[in-house]
Amino acid sequence: MMISTKGRYALRVMLDLAGHRESGYIPLAEIAARQKISETCGAFAEKASGIYRLNVPTGGGKTLSSLRYALAHAKQFGKKRLIFTSPLLSILEQNAKEIRKFVGDDRLILEHHSNVVQTDTSQDALDERELLVQSWNAPIILTTLVQLLNTLFDGKTTSIRRFQALCDSVIVIDEVQTVPTKLLSLFNLAIQFLSEQCRATVVLCSATQPCVERAEHPLRRAPEEIARLAKIVTFYRNADDSAAAFAAQAEKLRARFGGSFEALALDRVMQQKE
Repeated sequence: MMISTKGRYALRVMLDLAGHRESGYIPLAEIAARQKISETCGAFAEKASGIYRLNVPTGGGKTLSSLRYALAHAKQFGKKRLIFTSPLLSILEQNAKEIRKFVGDDRLILEHHSNVVQTDTSQDALDERELLVQSWNAPIILTTLVQLLNTLFDGKTTSIRRFQALCDSVIVIDEVQTVPTKLLSLFNLAIQFLSEQCRATVVLCSATQPCVERAEHPLRRAPEEIARLAKIVTFYRNADDSAAAFAAQAEKLRARFGGSFEALALDRVMQQKE
């Protein structure tokens, strides 16, 4: 069955409304912005492996946009698995719910964190899960930032066993600004090693990106931005003037202090609209 362009847009709007039905009134411009971010991520997936930034504010569809990028990039370059990390269990569980809903097959997903409840308590099921947790040999891994850092730096046998799973993967690090400033140099060295030696693609997700370029050991090249919010601000029709003012201020802050401030500016615009 053929669907017209208008029909496709209508379906996207309906899906967006269904996914955010608990948010109350949703302006059409907000839906358009989420779709624009998602489309940008899908198109960017054709670029070669590397370290990238995804700067998206709260409510901008960051989880699903990063999933779209990761799936498209993995297909394009033959990546073995997708790894999504979050610093807090509450964020991880929320992201896991969204990812499970859109993937549609729980057999492809391994959640590795302390809040996981194993409903199938048969010995075979427990043994299989234990093996997956120790090896991360699953197509999609949902875990905490702590578990990722343990895999990188801990000398335990299980951490060493998991390390092979990081090679040829797409690693999405959500809320990357939670990495302590004193650890940024070590963090930079780790993700640079994953990118250059392990052929992994690393995506740093946050509305307020840390300034990894100012660390004692900065990345060799500043991460390219997948979605630059200064270009997406115009989709928020009801806040054009405020958005332009905040975006201009964000550029000044970014030039002075480094990092990304577009998302912070856009967050403030959305707060004013609410």
